[in-house]
Amino acid sequence: MTFDEFIKKYNGKSIDYDGTYGVQCVDLIKQYADSVFGVKGGSWGNGEDYWNNTASALAKITTKIKNAASFVPKKGDIMVWNKNVGNGCGHVAICTGEGNTSYFYSYDQNWGSKPMHKVKHTYDNVYGVLRPKDQSKIVTASNTSGGFVSPKTWTNGSTNETVYTQSNLSDKVGTIYARGKGDCYGKAGSGYIVVYSVSGTSKKKVGFVKYKGGVSSAPSGGKTYKNGSTAETVYADTGKTTKIGSLDKQETCTCLAKINGMYLVKYKVNGTSRYKVGFVAYSGGC
Repeated sequence: MTFDEFIKKYNGKSIDYDGTYGVQCVDLIKQYADSVFGVKGGSWGNGEDYWNNTASALAKITTKIKNAASFVPKKGDIMVWNKNVGNGCGHVAICTGEGNTSYFYSYDQNWGSKPMHKVKHTYDNVYGVLRPKDQSKIVTASNTSGGFVSPKTWTNGSTNETVYTQSNLSDKVGTIYARGKGDCYGKAGSGYIVVYSVSGTSKKKVGFVKYKGGVSSAPSGGKTYKNGSTAETVYADTGKTTKIGSLDKQETCTCLAKINGMYLVKYKVNGTSRYKVGFVAYSGGC
């Protein structure tokens, strides 16, 4: 069962997974773990205990990501609240992926009413999320279809343009000189994704730039990329000379293109709402 199938089946229903203490928030998470990831719900404690119970079967299939000022949860994340809510028991819910740094939406049980329902929350009293390692059950069929992005021509103006690794235009990785050209593969945050030639070579480099370069509407799309069982190094260039980060084991992200035998990926920086772009050698199913 996928995430979407789970929501369609159980939304509006009251789940008492373990038959103990009636319909509780933890029953929803146990049913989610069982139905979507094949992990039987156990004695994992109250809602707030889910954050520190590192020995549970749920902890073994998720990655713990702390709440931070720039944090925005992803679809399928399990949000965990501390004991300041729920009469000292805390709370847990399943994030929809909608929201920003001020609020987010999740599917909850026993929050205002018993049945599973969608709720808008602030980040008050949240520890953070437990992010499922297997993202293949959360990505929908519509996300996995489609092809590589058709880029648009990007042309620099009369001044040099700084290139950054992150979508908030931080971490300088290069410069595109005045009147230089490149290919725009999309936009994320404040930055346009531009691939350009490394001077004097056939190699390509990528990063985010602030200047739109004549691109009135940034392209979108891409293929779903899923990493394998080992971390994958991400480079700023197809020559593999500048390492900018890595993809986690089994991480899912977006593959924008195949260039010079390398795969151009856009992925989220863990624990933040920022993106990075770079080249990887592993195809990730693209």
